[in-house]
Amino acid sequence: MSIARVFPSPLAAKAPAPYVAATTGQRCEVKYWATEAQAAALLKQASEHMDIDPYCLNGPQRNISVYLDSPRRTFFEMHRTGAVLRYKLRVRTYDNPKGPAFLEVKCKAKSTTMKQRTTVTQALGRAVVSGRLEALAELPRTTALSTREREVLDQLPSLHTIEEIADRLAVSANTVKTHMKNTLARLDAKNRSHAVAIALRESLIV
Repeated sequence: MSIARVFPSPLAAKAPAPYVAATTGQRCEVKYWATEAQAAALLKQASEHMDIDPYCLNGPQRNISVYLDSPRRTFFEMHRTGAVLRYKLRVRTYDNPKGPAFLEVKCKAKSTTMKQRTTVTQALGRAVVSGRLEALAELPRTTALSTREREVLDQLPSLHTIEEIADRLAVSANTVKTHMKNTLARLDAKNRSHAVAIALRESLIV
């Protein structure tokens, strides 16, 4: 079984809301081996605090995944040789023919696994699987901020220094600088003040 913490979607998905929008983007996932009895007990406890995937209301559902690779099997070789940094690219759907497809990038660095995904229509998923990558041009460019980038953005109107923001967020000053740089780029802002103006205009901060 796996337990996942889900972050905001990088794309505005047209698939069923609010569940899909809330489960698109970065996922921090922790996996455990568990007996069926343990899994049932954990599911019962978790259901009191989480919304159930609408595609699994009637119980577990099969997923179908197609893994993508280069002609030289680059990603396969990464896994076969046990590379420290390795990737998987896949298109995933579930049993529901009316549900969305997911485009996923999975990266494993040593013992840490990171995943990003976005929802698309099943038609677009089939296009990607068939090699018609030009179909991806219809996807909008992502401007969504990560959780940490939003936390940094929330601090910008305060006029705190980089070091003060780092103390407030319990991270290093270099980490704040990185998130601030990424935030400015995503917002297409020229500087900190410009980023605040854009964020206020777009109601990203209040």
